[in-house]
Amino acid sequence: MKGVIVTCLESLIKEQFGQHSWEDILEEAGLERHTLFNMTSNIEDEAVLEIVNATCKVLNITLPQAADAFGDYWVNIYAPKVYSMYYRKAHSAKEMLLHMDKLHETVTSSIPDAHPPRFDYEWQDEHTLIMHYKSHRGLLDFFIGLVKGVGKYYNEELRVSQKSETAVEIVFLEKPSSEGAPKAKVSTPEQEVQQAGPDRSQEPEVEEAEEHEEHKGLLHKIFSFFR
Repeated sequence: MKGVIVTCLESLIKEQFGQHSWEDILEEAGLERHTLFNMTSNIEDEAVLEIVNATCKVLNITLPQAADAFGDYWVNIYAPKVYSMYYRKAHSAKEMLLHMDKLHETVTSSIPDAHPPRFDYEWQDEHTLIMHYKSHRGLLDFFIGLVKGVGKYYNEELRVSQKSETAVEIVFLEKPSSEGAPKAKVSTPEQEVQQAGPDRSQEPEVEEAEEHEEHKGLLHKIFSFFR
């Protein structure tokens, strides 16, 4: 697994709980307290899973809780700094998720020994998508957390549920139309892949620092229930 996953978790833990908690996690995982990680380095999957399990133990949280917090932080705070160009290519949660398989292929094509999860798509109806997660690592909880994070990033309500050990159901809930406003034309899932998303140019701009603080507050609320 690439080190960027661990550096993201490290950033999250340090921001929410401080350096000491991160060092406690490393020690619990059988590592030196001052172990350093590189974003592009290769880390054995087993070592990463040990760090994840140690995080749950030290913070007294469940794996799904940790996965949800990680997904929120990755999508809304960490990844926009590292992969900002890819965010500009999607204008809605549906677009981002439908392009996720190609995105993983593109981002890692020039990275040696990168084996990201891949996805197959199956539409149940106009609003219900099944994403099939293909990875030997079996980190479906973290994929679910990422999907929830995507919904939050685009300020869209998604209903996300696990259907099997490798499948996640995502329901794109319709937003209520404004009173008196014309009803938006509904596109088919195929058209969604080809067409650009809704115009966000008229949305109020938010300063990066304010957005960062807002998500810090959300994560703090999440973790406050886990302590």
